[in-house]
Amino acid sequence: MQITIESEDSTMALNAETPLTVPVVASGGDSIHMLAENILTVPATASGGDSIGLGDALEEVQVQQAMDASLQPHTNKPSANILNFQDIRSTRQQQNNITVYDNIKNGEKDKFYKNINTKELERMLTEEEWTFEEFWAHAQKDDMFCKMSARLLSKCASRQGSKDEYVQLEVCGTTSEKCGVNIKNLSATALRPTKDGKIITQQEMKTQKIKKDCCLKSFDGSIQGKMTGYISAKVAFGSGGHQDNVFEEIDTVAEWWKTYKSAETQEFLVLLIDTNLEEKFARIKEKYDQVENILVFNHREFQEYIIERYYPSESV
Repeated sequence: MQITIESEDSTMALNAETPLTVPVVASGGDSIHMLAENILTVPATASGGDSIGLGDALEEVQVQQAMDASLQPHTNKPSANILNFQDIRSTRQQQNNITVYDNIKNGEKDKFYKNINTKELERMLTEEEWTFEEFWAHAQKDDMFCKMSARLLSKCASRQGSKDEYVQLEVCGTTSEKCGVNIKNLSATALRPTKDGKIITQQEMKTQKIKKDCCLKSFDGSIQGKMTGYISAKVAFGSGGHQDNVFEEIDTVAEWWKTYKSAETQEFLVLLIDTNLEEKFARIKEKYDQVENILVFNHREFQEYIIERYYPSESV
């Protein structure tokens, strides 16, 4: 069996023995690359590189799964799609740098401001005693200075956690829908837990005049179908205050669920954490291991849990 992927620049033929690599554009236009299980790599995306939508990329992963299934004719059971979020972030950072560089070269000031850390720009101008127009003119003329400025000023990929969380939920949802479990990405304001034990919508927050400081961080996803509940998703790599805050947020939500929901509902709270901070991850797992409706997984483990628990056994 062979697949041919065509772009303006090239045509590439893939067979069942060839790892399938597909460029992905996640929420906000960030480029990543995705592969099916055990063949994941994420090379950097060059400026002007061809991209396809996330939905299309996930379809390509499904094609790879179908190819794998053809080599194992006795089972139709899906396997987990595995991503490398460190590589995804690295690729996105490179793309952030390229985007700012292109904004400067093309004279796109409005886009430039949207794609940079404006506080870092202010610090640079103050320290160098430049006006913005002096900086802009110099960056447009000097290509090396432009590249260095783009690297300094572009948004930090590790601070764009919502983009990682979007990908986490999408890749888990691709697998779960084959098992009768539907995972939905939620907006940052869709569903919030209140400190007194409720789960409210944005409209309820307004009509009941509930202030934001009376709520915890909103849920990132919802689960419906054979399994029901909510997802709090996080991606954390490396040490530092920001990463510590990630685990504090997760722990706060889990404690809230344990207090208000563990005894009264059949719904689950899934703490979906992809990280290289193994000790902190293990502590969260151990802390809530005895709470039956709190599940702590990375994206691979969550998919495997759904497959084993909800994929119809008669189809295997």
